[in-house]
Amino acid sequence: MNAPDFPPPSSDSVPRSSRNVARSRLRGPVARGARIVAWGPAALLGLAVWAWFTTGGGGPSAATKTLAQDRDRASYLPNVQRDHPAAAQQATQTPEPGDSTVTPQPPPTPTPPPTDPDALGEALSTLGLDRDFLGYRPQGDWTRWPLVERTPYLLPSFEPLFGNPLRSYAAARTMGNAADRWLRSEAIDAPDLFRATYYLGVDRKAGNLRDYSANVYVGDLADPHGSEPLRSAVRELYAYAREDLVAYSFGSIPSSPDIESMMDTQLADVPLGIRTEVGLGLRNALAALRMRDQALRHVDRETARRAFAIRDLGDSQGAGETWYPQIADVADALDEPALYYAGQRLFETGQRLRLRVAELGDAERCPAAPIDLPTPFGRVVVGTCEDDTIAGDDVLLLVEPGGNDRHLHNAGGTARIEMGVALSVDVAGDDEYDCTSIAAGACQGAGVLGVGVLHDGAGNDRYRATHHAQGLGYLGMGVLVDAHGTDEYVLDHVGQGAAFFGYGALLDADGDDRYTLLFDGQGYGGVGGGVGVLADYAGDDVYYVEPEVARVPEEYQYRNYGGNAQPNTMVSFAQGVAAGRRADGSDGHAWPGGLGAIIDVHGDDRYEAGAFAQGYGYWYGIGLVYDGAGNDTYRSVYYSLASGAHYAVSAVVDESGDDTYTQHQDFEDARAGAGIAFAWDYVTALLYDGAGNDAYDSGSNCIARTAENGQALLIDGGGDDTYTAFSPGGCFGSSRWQPYRSGDPYRQYLTGLETGVLALLLDLGGADRYQLRDRTTGQVAPHPNAVDGGTWENPDPDSVSSVGTTFRYARTFGLGIDRQGGVVPEFHAVPAPAPSESGAAELEYRLHGAPLPDEEWDDTFTDFRADPFDFGPRVPPAPPQE
Repeated sequence: MNAPDFPPPSSDSVPRSSRNVARSRLRGPVARGARIVAWGPAALLGLAVWAWFTTGGGGPSAATKTLAQDRDRASYLPNVQRDHPAAAQQATQTPEPGDSTVTPQPPPTPTPPPTDPDALGEALSTLGLDRDFLGYRPQGDWTRWPLVERTPYLLPSFEPLFGNPLRSYAAARTMGNAADRWLRSEAIDAPDLFRATYYLGVDRKAGNLRDYSANVYVGDLADPHGSEPLRSAVRELYAYAREDLVAYSFGSIPSSPDIESMMDTQLADVPLGIRTEVGLGLRNALAALRMRDQALRHVDRETARRAFAIRDLGDSQGAGETWYPQIADVADALDEPALYYAGQRLFETGQRLRLRVAELGDAERCPAAPIDLPTPFGRVVVGTCEDDTIAGDDVLLLVEPGGNDRHLHNAGGTARIEMGVALSVDVAGDDEYDCTSIAAGACQGAGVLGVGVLHDGAGNDRYRATHHAQGLGYLGMGVLVDAHGTDEYVLDHVGQGAAFFGYGALLDADGDDRYTLLFDGQGYGGVGGGVGVLADYAGDDVYYVEPEVARVPEEYQYRNYGGNAQPNTMVSFAQGVAAGRRADGSDGHAWPGGLGAIIDVHGDDRYEAGAFAQGYGYWYGIGLVYDGAGNDTYRSVYYSLASGAHYAVSAVVDESGDDTYTQHQDFEDARAGAGIAFAWDYVTALLYDGAGNDAYDSGSNCIARTAENGQALLIDGGGDDTYTAFSPGGCFGSSRWQPYRSGDPYRQYLTGLETGVLALLLDLGGADRYQLRDRTTGQVAPHPNAVDGGTWENPDPDSVSSVGTTFRYARTFGLGIDRQGGVVPEFHAVPAPAPSESGAAELEYRLHGAPLPDEEWDDTFTDFRADPFDFGPRVPPAPPQE
């Protein structure tokens, strides 16, 4: 495939008329500003006096303040949509340019602040503390502390969350709001679905774009060549590549077919409707390609090729083993606004193309035979309404109008660096996607040094890939969105919403879906500030990441966690995890983690993983889990469930339902612990469960626990809850005093005098049980100190530490409070989501309408690469209730 070297063609390739329009749009405000100046000093003085009176004397008026507050509260849209649907629809309507028919409406009445006592404030006051104690705000003179200002690619949201762990709730809730607003049934089929990708990642990664529009070409394609819109779009691609459509030799056209004759043959009997829509989509894809090439205009071609080939970032970066300077060279030269603008444009193009093709009648939508046209940037393929099979790793644009299709191609993935962008749109049908034969990965909505988007409309679909797929961004942006149906996603590693130096998202609207992964995905923000998001709006979903090393294919068994005497547990890095490159022990080239988030708004859901999972942050990473409503089960092994290590942020937020949080030991050499709100080495960890009868079950170093410094908060909003662990002293609101916490003058911040350590368990209602399980017999007994309605401290703040200071002086606190009533005001700006329709306290897990077997797992692991869609009974039953 021939393609131009980048830097690409200059902006001179933009039509002159477009540049003139841009200039004309600038004339308005500039001219108005000139007229204001021309009014003279008297007019300006009058304006100043008017502004002074309207703001009450120099500051914003009460009305202005109220509007600002209402706008902030209105960001919690899901509840507004439920409680005030008409007002919410009016408040969120965005007029199209020139549209004067939509009257702006004031936002709905905000939810009043809670009147119950501030339970968190009262808990902190028992220790002589207030909210200023929470979080970490590093100072530049602290020795041996990794300097934030010298850590490139750090996400802007990290420092505010690290400085205030309570804001982790707002961060998770805002993403939940976005999924609730844009993935629900009435929004998933709307042209402005691109707002979902904006609020779920582009805003956090790029920061300087807005959600107005990606400015795709809409309406009829202005075809300078007559009534052949698809033909003219193909010609534009060749012109951009500076390639001829027809080759000449010895004064004539060779006998081999040229692109013009191929279009003559293939487009002769194709309906004008589908030709027009595909031509419009191809023209928009070219616009996205131009923008992607502009994003790489300062990148050396060979450097880009070397960076494109790297596929081991998930394995090679955790402890700073391998340094890739070519990646840094690309990242430093990358024009991120241009890249993500290209991504938004391609995503909006795919959505509009899906909707417009779906609106066509069969006579205008369904070609009699497939179209397959080569271009310098990949093939343009249009299927039929029958059952088609498409293969290859070079499809630039695919449109499938109907049928149960087999997609054996890159399917919206930049599997070749020459492609730049790739878009795949399947309107309807029960489809199978399998790109395991593509060695480079980069398929099924994957952008590697480019933008890849896959839109699937209706049908029960099956997705299978090996790596770097299903919503993956690496120095690029990749999105897979499935609008309707019960779907199955199977992937070995790196995807299902994952990113390195980029943005990757998997978005699913409805259906009882199944996500299966070995490691690195399901909401994974990797090195370079990657933003990886998996968001599912509704359905009883299963998120499965293999926890046991013995059950994975041999080539992946190196992913075992040998720490803490448990060599048989998989290192998952999945389900709301972010991890960076910790290079303080190697070459010093620290790359921060990004943002990894898994979001599920409605349904009785199951989450299963191994170690380093389910709201885990590592090395300047932000790991988030958000679940809105339903009776959910979370199962993992170690370093999980609002846990983290080494300067990170982690949070699990579950708004309602009867939920179970378990760190289990169901297989040999698995040691449960370091989770359910656990902080190691300056981590802020928050687990908030808003309502329901919940169960928390772990081993040691768990259930609101800090060690090696940190702040861990477990706050349960009410219900009859059960807390179970092995360790009497290492759980339930406990902070550990470490030997290196001394008066070392070279490491003052390590003493706690400038930082503060806190483990807090706060239960706000219900009849609760706190119990210990014997490691040998498994029998449980009541905890000696933690009781319903009680208060306990570990350590006692006024006791003396090993270096002769009190723990209060060393600012090290462990506290548990079980009380009736009270709220955390930061978590009650709006009502909690509506409860699940089932309302059942006993969980019923159903897959495809049938109950899962009650017996334990079948210990025989089936290599699902051999039969990618035969899941079998691999999800365990719910743990027995005590």
